[in-house]
Amino acid sequence: PLYFREVVPDSPVPFMGASVSVHPVTHRPESVALGLRFPSGKVFAFSGDAAFDENLVEALAGSDLAIVELSIESQPGPSADPVAHVSLDELKKSRERIQTRRLIVSHIYDALARRVEEENKRRPGFAEPAFDGLVLHL
Repeated sequence: PLYFREVVPDSPVPFMGASVSVHPVTHRPESVALGLRFPSGKVFAFSGDAAFDENLVEALAGSDLAIVELSIESQPGPSADPVAHVSLDELKKSRERIQTRRLIVSHIYDALARRVEEENKRRPGFAEPAFDGLVLHL
């Protein structure tokens, strides 16, 4: 059988030995980041589509591994509304605000992945681009 259970902010639920929590993020009204806390104490966080703001910073805080979508190089100019996605420019300016041991960026195209790799050479531990077939261990 298949069971569904709604997970709401501030109400973690048990799932296969882990604790699942959601945190609202800025994108669409129903958008949330996902957190998994395992019995070992390790924490995994996944941003989903999200803007780089305090909501995202809070959702990722204290994680051992975080996967964040990084789909644009920069936000549009000052005359346009910002896009509710994380940009590489925002990440470069504010990476230290994301309190995670390891940051993986996903939802990324090849040229942007190369820019992330270049930044990681300058700033070890900055971020790692995800790729098809990537296997991660906590």
